[in-house]
Amino acid sequence: MKQSSVYNEVSIALITEILHAKASKRLSWQDLADGTGLGLAYVTAALLGQQPLPEKSAKLIGEKLELDTEMVALLQVIPLSGRLIGVPREPHINRLDETIQICCCTLKALADEHVAA
Repeated sequence: MKQSSVYNEVSIALITEILHAKASKRLSWQDLADGTGLGLAYVTAALLGQQPLPEKSAKLIGEKLELDTEMVALLQVIPLSGRLIGVPREPHINRLDETIQICCCTLKALADEHVAA
């Protein structure tokens, strides 16, 4: 898998396209995870730019969302997880902070969808 070194406009555009397609097709996060062999939280995190998807899963989700081949390829890139803001701190605190940053968007998206259902 290719490694991403920074967040950029391409990543934001991909996430925006995914969210738009998901909403317009009225798909749930579970609908997108179905058939991938991956967990719901992992797929949600991947589609929110926090995890890479294996090629087979990226292609399946790309079909569901009607993404172009470039976007499907971007889903397979290992992202720079979390946000890089502030002054570096003690390593254990950094790992915990990164974990919270990665999971918070995923947990919020899943909770929002569950409440709306």
